[in-house]
Amino acid sequence: MESNATCAKERIGSDRLLSIQNVSEITGLCPVTASVLMKESGREIVLHRRKFILESSLLAYLRELEVGKC
Repeated sequence: MESNATCAKERIGSDRLLSIQNVSEITGLCPVTASVLMKESGREIVLHRRKFILESSLLAYLRELEVGKC
């Protein structure tokens, strides 16, 4: 779990690289649902069988979902 906390601190420019656990904590979703959300966004990054997403990509996708419901 310690490595997951570290991932959120890794910055790419001004962006954070988020793990499934980080997305779960941010959204309040369970890890399985957070993983599905990352995949559905089309913006997931898979490295050595682990999934990540840039924080800005996650927020942009959530905004798209919000706009789509109007």
